Amino acid sequence: MVAYTGLRSLLSQKEVYKKYFDYLSILMAITASIAYFTGPGTADWLQNLSQTFDKELIENHALLGRFAFIAAILTGLLGLMNRVQKNEEGHPVKTLYFLQFILVILSLGLFIYTAHLGGAIRRPDLW
Repeated sequence: MVAYTGLRSLLSQKEVYKKYFDYLSILMAITASIAYFTGPGTADWLQNLSQTFDKELIENHALLGRFAFIAAILTGLLGLMNRVQKNEEGHPVKTLYFLQFILVILSLGLFIYTAHLGGAIRRPDLW
C-alpha cells in the first residue's frame, strides 16, 4: 500500500497521493519501531524454550531487522519533512518524494526477508 501510494505520488500531480504517502510512511516508521523494540524480549523468550535454534539465523534476523528499522525511520522522517515543508512553503520538493519512494522499496524488501528469516527460526523444518 505504501509503495503504491508512493508511486502514485510520483506519477500524479494530485496532492492527495503525496499526503497519503507521507502519512503512510510515518505510520510505517511507527509500526517498525514497535516491531523492532519487541525483538529483545522475543530473543529472551526463545532462549527459555527447550528447543534449540540456529544462532547464526537469529543473528542475521536481528541484523536485517536493524537495517529495516533504520530504513523505515528514515522513510518516516522524509514523510514528516515533506508534510512540514508543504505546510510552511506550500510545495514539497519532488526529489525528496523520489528518495522516500526508494527507501520504501528498500525497507519493504528488508522487511520481507527479515520476516522470512523469522519464519525459518520458528519453523526450521520448512526451510
